[in-house]
Amino acid sequence: MKPKTVVRSLLTCLTLALFASVALAQSVGGSVVIAINAEPDSLDPQKSATAVVNQVMRYIGDTLVNKDLDGNYIAGLATSWTPSEDDKVWTFTLRENVKFHNGKPVDAEAVRASFLRAKDPATQSPVAAGLLAPVDDVVVVDDYTVEFHLARPYYLLIENLTQQALALVDAEAAAELGAEFNRSPVLTGPWKVGPWASGSRITLERNPDYAWGPEYAHDGPAYLGQIVFQIVPDQATATAAFEAGNVDVLTVAPSDVQTLESTGKYSMLSFMRKGLGLYMAYNVNRAPFDDLRVRQALAYLIDKDALVAVSLRGLGQPACGPLPPSIAGYWDGICSYSAPYDPARGLELLVEAGYTSQNGKLVKGGQPLAFSILTSSTYGWPQSAQVVQAMLKEFGIDVTVELVEHTTLLAQGREGSHQAIFLGYTYTSADILNSYLNSANIGTGYNWAHYADPEIDSRLALSRSTSDDALRQETYAELQRMVLDLGLWLPLWINDNYVALQPRVQGAQLSKEGFIALLDAYVE
Repeated sequence: MKPKTVVRSLLTCLTLALFASVALAQSVGGSVVIAINAEPDSLDPQKSATAVVNQVMRYIGDTLVNKDLDGNYIAGLATSWTPSEDDKVWTFTLRENVKFHNGKPVDAEAVRASFLRAKDPATQSPVAAGLLAPVDDVVVVDDYTVEFHLARPYYLLIENLTQQALALVDAEAAAELGAEFNRSPVLTGPWKVGPWASGSRITLERNPDYAWGPEYAHDGPAYLGQIVFQIVPDQATATAAFEAGNVDVLTVAPSDVQTLESTGKYSMLSFMRKGLGLYMAYNVNRAPFDDLRVRQALAYLIDKDALVAVSLRGLGQPACGPLPPSIAGYWDGICSYSAPYDPARGLELLVEAGYTSQNGKLVKGGQPLAFSILTSSTYGWPQSAQVVQAMLKEFGIDVTVELVEHTTLLAQGREGSHQAIFLGYTYTSADILNSYLNSANIGTGYNWAHYADPEIDSRLALSRSTSDDALRQETYAELQRMVLDLGLWLPLWINDNYVALQPRVQGAQLSKEGFIALLDAYVE
């Protein structure tokens, strides 16, 4: 045998051995436990879009358009899309051989039914309907081609079609299952919802038929047999469970970052949050926040730098407006525009509102200035509530902190039973402002301020319809200023997110948007 032939044979053997070892390492099965701090109110993507729901939804649902790990658009359940000359008709070619979790084929009719359900007022979708607002109809062209007919050009259509709120659902199954669909959704993702023990855990089970994953992952079903979302509202308990090896993936509290990093035992991933970690929304229909001057005054009385230092251990930054720098559309003049820490100015506004100091308390008409902050145990929120409480007490304002389950928090926020409420969000575009500010979302959506303003609604509509990038940017800037001018929110902080993984979890990937991709993941 010639030397070159011998070398080729050896290389072939080594290559085969390498592939065999990789295949063995990435054998199917095993489970990964992910700690989450709240229980989802629903896993019907059209019924909810809170951050914790999105955490789960990425593993059980698929969207028409996907993104790669760098945030670029790639094929999802649609393989291609093209606009008409006037940008009012978009044609999507669908991937063939896709199935729902119940085995039903996904074709153009199923796609149309899913999107029409999202738009149906009866669905009461808090986010999905808004994402599709300019869509007049979804038209079936043939078995694997659909057209989106728009009332006007809409630059956000492709971006919105990547959102988990628009993950494809089996509309027929939703109609048949009714309320049960909230806990047993029929979607198309690499895992499907299995046992759900309320208040404890949600188990996702591997979809063995999955063969339509994104281009950045291997072909075929996921390796992991199960993903278990362990519901652990208390951050200290979640961290202890992680250190004990009972949790594999942990969103790390700022107070624990240095401790976990110093062990050298875990993989640590970090990224700036695409959203606000915490803001306080005021119910403008309830005293004392029915007075604009009171809402504006608090912005001068809370030291956000101190809040970040205490609540986040410095692993974040103060929020100046309703959008963070990590989202396109952020106005870079917002920090100069927003109220600085200036107690003298804050107290001056309260005097203008009719409050006087009596025995160390601010009083008006014999009633003290007092209110309640509604919060959940989301990491950093209870600590921040206590800090805000202490800060305002120094100025004679009594604050009560009411800690509730996250689902209760959302329900009370929609009902408008709160005075002030702590919330945060994660999103990919400035269009999130539509969900939080549009008057159509009062009571059923996320307009936590319960404030209706035709000027805001008209600007939101313009931001979605214009094809002029400069005009859209200026419109977003106006909206950010209006939130502060009207005192609808008090933005507090933007956290850096840290995620820790046990060493036994291999192959996990982190996207620039903070999504932990697990299709290629396996356990050793």
